This record gives sequence, C-alpha cells and structure tokens, in this order.
Amino acid sequence: MSTRDSIMAQLSMNDFATPAQLAAFCNVQMPAISKATKQLQSQNMIVTEEGFRPAVLRLSFKGARMMGKVLSSGKRSPSAAVQQHACHRNEAALILSDKYAGFQWTPKTQILAHGLRPALGEHGAIDNSGRAHLVLLDDYQMTSERILRSWTRQHAPDTNHYPVHNGQRWCDLANNFVIATTDSEQAKRHQQWITNYNKKERTGDYRLPEIDIITIAPLWDLF
Repeated sequence: MSTRDSIMAQLSMNDFATPAQLAAFCNVQMPAISKATKQLQSQNMIVTEEGFRPAVLRLSFKGARMMGKVLSSGKRSPSAAVQQHACHRNEAALILSDKYAGFQWTPKTQILAHGLRPALGEHGAIDNSGRAHLVLLDDYQMTSERILRSWTRQHAPDTNHYPVHNGQRWCDLANNFVIATTDSEQAKRHQQWITNYNKKERTGDYRLPEIDIITIAPLWDLF
C-alpha cells in the first residue's frame, strides 16, 4: 500500500490525525508524510483544519466518498474538542499498541451491534490475544466516580443495530479496563480513588477489575 493510500485509510478509520500520528500509523518517516499529504491536498482528498499546531488532517467530502465514508452534512467542521479527543485517542492507541500486541479500535457499528451505546470518552478495542478492552479516555477532567459508572452502566441500545430494549454493559463484554488521561495529576487522583474504593470488599456489579492507567501528553491546551 502506498503512503497516500495508507493516509487515506487511517483518516477513514480515525477521522482526524496529526502528521506525526500518520507517520507512526503508516510506519514511514515525516518527509514521506509531508510529500503525500501535499499531493492529497492538491487533489482535494484531505483537508487541514485551521487553528491547530500541530496540524490536524481529515478527509474532504471528495476523499470520504472515495473511501465509502459518509461525513456529516454542512460546511462546519466538528468542534475543536471533538478533534482534540480524536487525536488524543490516536495517542492512546500508539501507547497501547506497544503494551498489547495487535491493539486496534473496534468500529462503532460493531460496538452498537453488541448492545452498547458508548458515552463520551468510552472506546472499545481488541488485540491479537482476543482480549476486549474498554478504554476510558479522560482529556476533559472527568470525575473519578465516572470510572465505576462507565464499567457497570446498563446501556440503552440503538435498536437499529441491536433490536432488544435492554442493552449490555461494558463489564459484560470487556475483560480489560484502561484509563488514558492527559494529566499526570489526574492519573494520580483516579488511582487514589480506585485504591480507596477497593479498600471495602465489593461483590457483584460493584467490583472493579484491575485497571491500567496510562498518561498521554496533551497535544493542545484548549482551556
């Protein structure tokens, strides 16, 4: 697969990415990414979002059609927070790929088909061992109580994908729980909350699994 094709495929899967992330995902050097992105931009296949350093790239409407991907109608781009979250998810994937061989995100359509409807920051993934992950991405200073709620919440399913009124829970389907945060102090707060929570013996739905907490470097500060 050419570098240009790899870039198109990555943007189709991940929606947004920085040039450095594309270089890592495509396993090529930055000069090759720079050359390929300039070619794709000249062909109106990809777009550089304004106002970000590092830059953020996405598919154009023309590029999305070529990849069989449907973009939201209208001329406005998703909010800066949405684009930031997508790129932070990429950073988490790069770290988790080193920890879990074959780590890859599960497409949202597959997650919906399993009776889940992810809330903000909730992402599903699998790896080569067949392990199913819930990755809770905290780049917005969430409260630590969200940890238990995300793991045990009963989802209201999208009946277009899962024709049953009672949905599933992450704790029913995932066997690994990861929290990724962009703030090292926030990581410490989450770890302390988990330690305090586990001091009391819990049973059934109130039990938390062992949780892997990772810290990723924030790409931008929007606040």
